[in-house]
Amino acid sequence: MTSVIIAYVKVGGGHQNMANIIHKKLDDNQISNKIVDVLEEDKKFFTKFFSLFYQILIDKLFLIWFFLIFLQRIRIFRNLFLKVIKLTHYSFLEDLFIKEKPDFFVSTYYFFDAIAIEIIKKHNLPTKVYTVVSDFFSPESIWFLSKDSRYLLFSKNSYNLALKNNIASQNLFLLPFVVKNSFHTEEKTIANITKRLTFYFDKKNIFDIFNNLDKKQNILILGGGNGLKNSDKLAKIILKQSPSLKNIWIVCGRNKELYQKCLKLGKNNPKIKVFGYVDIILELIFLSDLVVTKAGPNSVLEILAQKKPVFLFDYIWPQEKGVLDFVLKNKLGIYENNINKMAIEIKNYLKNIKIFNNQNNKDIIINNDILLEFFDKNSNFNKNLS
Repeated sequence: MTSVIIAYVKVGGGHQNMANIIHKKLDDNQISNKIVDVLEEDKKFFTKFFSLFYQILIDKLFLIWFFLIFLQRIRIFRNLFLKVIKLTHYSFLEDLFIKEKPDFFVSTYYFFDAIAIEIIKKHNLPTKVYTVVSDFFSPESIWFLSKDSRYLLFSKNSYNLALKNNIASQNLFLLPFVVKNSFHTEEKTIANITKRLTFYFDKKNIFDIFNNLDKKQNILILGGGNGLKNSDKLAKIILKQSPSLKNIWIVCGRNKELYQKCLKLGKNNPKIKVFGYVDIILELIFLSDLVVTKAGPNSVLEILAQKKPVFLFDYIWPQEKGVLDFVLKNKLGIYENNINKMAIEIKNYLKNIKIFNNQNNKDIIINNDILLEFFDKNSNFNKNLS
């Protein structure tokens, strides 16, 4: 029997990232848990279509995206979307519950908590349901479909939005931000980082980067699970504006089209190194002088945890608007969606013309231990596992 089931979907990167954080924290404390990509394990064709459709909507069909966002703000359409997901995934989740009989079900994506509650009531299971709202700052109403779930929230704005959607305050838990534990606690030594990077860099290159960390020569471009759109064009103009740069690292995630474009650019310029979906983001952020990204909450917090300035080039409206506002309000970086203007902003920063508040911002509280403390205190894990 699995004590905790953690459900997520591989859309973007934030939902999966949060699920992995919880999974690792429970593993580290020897709490039995199972992490499940619901779309992938249930309907492989559906998940490929879902992920591809999401990426196309965000990158090329944003007017349709805006229309869908508008629809989900109307209760009848939210319920309609839920019915569609139930048609495709209810039986899978029901079989999972019957087989595993979990003490706790934790979802980092909307829909699944409402389906889980229905299954629990049908089979009279004692499972407690938690929804981790991984859109930290400005979640949409579709997150709050079930009044019986318990919600883990990471900003006062999210808390207030949940109340507006008629979620009882006793089911709302406001917590500090969480990121991958290694982003802010792992010892950053040459040996440690070299070990992780040797698959991607030769050792001479790594030591050269370490020996010149104070010279502002390295830029990282990333954008969550699907990369940052126009990364190839952006890198090209940045190098033109700042030819003294030694390295531009581009992480394209699962975006194969972007990956090929960036590879083509990199063939003609040895300063550009291109990555697909990799797990060395910690090291790349640490070795970078600044990071150009989109306003995904996990990506931004991972950067801020390493006290690096955030240069926001894009954001997904409306769920990432809160992240954008947070960065600008606290003077932790800039937002500029024009490629040429962004390149100029970067040049000015590299010349020490622009300074940010990353070293002393008191509003950013990151605490991974809060996850285990929360479950231990509110869910009686120890009693259930004894």
